[in-house]
Amino acid sequence: MSKQNITFKNSNGDDLVGVLVGDFSDKSQIPVIFVHGFCSSKENLIFSLVSEKLAQINIPHLFFDGTGHGESGGDIEQVTISSTIKDIQSAVQYIKSLEFQKYGIVASSFGAFASMIYAAEVELPEFLVLKSTIADYKTYQERYRKDIIPEWRENGEIDFCDGSYGFKLQYEFYLDALKYDGFKSAKKVTCPTLIVNGDQDQLGTYDNVVKLSRVLPDAELVTIEGGDHGCKKDPEHKEQMVRTISEFMVAFD
Repeated sequence: MSKQNITFKNSNGDDLVGVLVGDFSDKSQIPVIFVHGFCSSKENLIFSLVSEKLAQINIPHLFFDGTGHGESGGDIEQVTISSTIKDIQSAVQYIKSLEFQKYGIVASSFGAFASMIYAAEVELPEFLVLKSTIADYKTYQERYRKDIIPEWRENGEIDFCDGSYGFKLQYEFYLDALKYDGFKSAKKVTCPTLIVNGDQDQLGTYDNVVKLSRVLPDAELVTIEGGDHGCKKDPEHKEQMVRTISEFMVAFD
């Protein structure tokens, strides 16, 4: 399994760092672009395990760190849904520079929501995989950050910590989320779409995920019973998620 470290520019001219995995010489294939979640990186565990499966069936793919994440440049405090959509566009442009016209997207959590909006408003990929997705960020913010929104608005920022990331989350992040109606946008996403989600997602979005699966025109929802957000802790949940995503993509090989 060959790997090549690459960089390409985001819309602000910052370097985004990525890795090409597999053989990109066969232009008839459909490469896969992986889009990680907020405060994650291209080293996402589930992505890495899916990559091993794709290597076995010779599907080329691209991992990259979004703006302000991992090894990439830019300021994480300036990241929004809109900026992440532009990062996805930059990744697609890079793939197209390699003379591929078709591509699929596998995305997680925050990145899954941005990828769905990208598919609705920018360009349809050949297929879309939404892993542990936030179905509608406006609803999510109002449900889980309702108590802090007044303080957030007054101060212009709040302290935010997730894993190894700690920074000031700007109020613009919330305002930007209000621009997007996930359920409305989903109606435009006509490509084959797989949603795979745990029904015990601690972000509490599973009810919205079920609703989303009914709005998307060509969607399959696979529920991992007892699975948390990301389904990385329980080995059986992890194996089921990896197998489900990998088997879905085989149909496009």
